[in-house]
Amino acid sequence: MRTLDFWKEDLSEKEKRNIDILEILRRRGPISRPDISKEMGVNVVTISNYVDEFIKRNLVYEKELDVSEGGRRPVLLDLNAQAGYVIGVGLNLMSMVGLLLDLKGNIITKTQVARPRASVKEISECLFDIVREILRRSKEHSSNIKGIGVGIAGLINKADGSIHWPQKMDHYYTYASVDLPLKSLIEREFNIPTLIENDATSACFGE
Repeated sequence: MRTLDFWKEDLSEKEKRNIDILEILRRRGPISRPDISKEMGVNVVTISNYVDEFIKRNLVYEKELDVSEGGRRPVLLDLNAQAGYVIGVGLNLMSMVGLLLDLKGNIITKTQVARPRASVKEISECLFDIVREILRRSKEHSSNIKGIGVGIAGLINKADGSIHWPQKMDHYYTYASVDLPLKSLIEREFNIPTLIENDATSACFGE
């Protein structure tokens, strides 16, 4: 789970453990509490306390009993993929892609457009249009969309989600630096928590 470390540096121990347990469920579910305990090296009672909270929040559900190795058969757990949805937008040199995904990473809706080769303002407006189109196609899920993630080239200020971008001036090879408060602009427009990440880092995490 080392790829998650990019996003966990500023989290509390409880938040980090929440992510680790949910990631195991996403990758390996259905899985029992004892098996999660073994993988994480954490007491099974502690794992059960976290899992019970997930079940109350409908993030995790219990399935059929696992094969017993002696004693009572352990209950299998799995991630409830429909407990929430996220919008992902990726920007590369040629195109912009928008996705709606469930909590297991299954693609629900996808849209793609050619990338504008103009100003930062036009590119950001195109990004907004993609999010609007995903929302338009996903009305039955709109109340359960938990966040927006954007993978984009540029220097990202993690403190405020702004992006430092070079913008070509006129027809010359002259660039001016533009600071765009992308996170706050998206959250203000759509009222959905937003994460901005560098495209190369996002690609590494995806792999």
